[in-house]
Amino acid sequence: MSPIVQGAHIYLAERGAGSPTLFLHGNPDSAEMWNGVIERIADRYQCFAPDLPGMGRSEAPAGFDFSLESMARFTGDLVTAAGIPTPLNLVVTDFGGPYGLTWAVTQPEKVRRIIIAGGVNFSTDYRWHPTARQLRTPVIGDLLMALLTPALFERSLHPNEPKLSAEHWRQV
Repeated sequence: MSPIVQGAHIYLAERGAGSPTLFLHGNPDSAEMWNGVIERIADRYQCFAPDLPGMGRSEAPAGFDFSLESMARFTGDLVTAAGIPTPLNLVVTDFGGPYGLTWAVTQPEKVRRIIIAGGVNFSTDYRWHPTARQLRTPVIGDLLMALLTPALFERSLHPNEPKLSAEHWRQV
């Protein structure tokens, strides 16, 4: 399934049957990170796992708004555009946490349960870590990204996530 949400074509994996469950991943990642969990529960839950905008197989059009408020609206717009039944179970990690939880507190009638798998301290005054700030700096970030090969990307992230395969990093 590939709904259009806020002008972006979003990859959305859907598997299983039963209680609807939405999985939101973090950065840098994709819906693939949930495969092991979904395989174990797909006989009882209808699982929906998107690639968030600009990650995996989803696009982020120029000027896409990644603010906390916009990404909370994105979560609700995704649920609507994909026809995901509510109330749903919401499973979040990393940046998916603040996005999904902000949506959930504004739409509590649409959420049955919330599962937080890890997390991130994220608020409206959040500051990106130094490497992320460099990558988000005009010209400097573009130059760094132009020089970043898939192998360098994998090598830079692998020490933090040693159990993830090379195939996983190629899909991010």
